[in-house]
Amino acid sequence: MADTTTGKVSEMTSWKDQIPGAFAFFAGFPGRPAPFGLHPLDAARARKLIKSLKKEGICFEEAVAEIRRQLIAHGTAGAQLERHMQRVYEVLGPRLR
Repeated sequence: MADTTTGKVSEMTSWKDQIPGAFAFFAGFPGRPAPFGLHPLDAARARKLIKSLKKEGICFEEAVAEIRRQLIAHGTAGAQLERHMQRVYEVLGPRLR
């Protein structure tokens, strides 16, 4: 599980638990996550997430569905949600399809 103050992820963390770190959810801004993997620290966490997805055999569609679910649960909606998902497609699509 990701540490809620630093976003650091342990090796035993589930891929689902790694998603918030790639958006900086832990930064404490409900409904306003940073774009997926944009900041260098978030990008490093996004790369770890992608590595976990590949290792666990998670398909693009399953990963995207879970990311959308977590964004919505975090309070992201409407056009902002779609902007975040577009960035997710751009980053994950070439690496998981």
